[in-house]
Amino acid sequence: MQLYVIFIIFQRFNPIIKNNKLGKRQRKQLFPVNVQVILFDICAGVQIIGKGRVRVFITSPGGGDITLFRLLEGDVSILSAACMLNGMDVELDMEMETDCELYTIPKCVYRKLYDESGIVKDYTMEMISEKFSDIMWLFNQFVFSNVASRIASALLDHKVMERSDSLAITHEALARDAGTAREVVTR
Repeated sequence: MQLYVIFIIFQRFNPIIKNNKLGKRQRKQLFPVNVQVILFDICAGVQIIGKGRVRVFITSPGGGDITLFRLLEGDVSILSAACMLNGMDVELDMEMETDCELYTIPKCVYRKLYDESGIVKDYTMEMISEKFSDIMWLFNQFVFSNVASRIASALLDHKVMERSDSLAITHEALARDAGTAREVVTR
């Protein structure tokens, strides 16, 4: 768990973090498969995936959704805390693709760390930049790649995630990952 380890290391150098008693303030939540969470309706803080796989996506006003990225065990969902940063007003959703264990560092604790520690601020900006880069790559795929290549890419991604040549995946799930309609995948 990157962020948790980073905070343990920070404790040696930064009394701000040590005084926050992060270990007592973080919250552990268990989610069963297929549960959906709207991240920015709650703005709870920074979330760390302790166990499981989470799909992060955006939903259109018409109800369709597009997968932006996935978070795996040990990943940090830094965008879940973006609501505390000025000018970051984005609504994202999370769907648990497997049974998940999430740890949340409360917004107030993380905000204090962010405001008072250059190391935490740099880490946060680096993580946000990385996710922004991932999303821009995805946008580029949607704009400049044809549907067939996006579906092929989604199939390869699922093959890697499942570590198997045999996939049990619906046309709907492929469509979400490829940014197209289920009917297009079916054809």
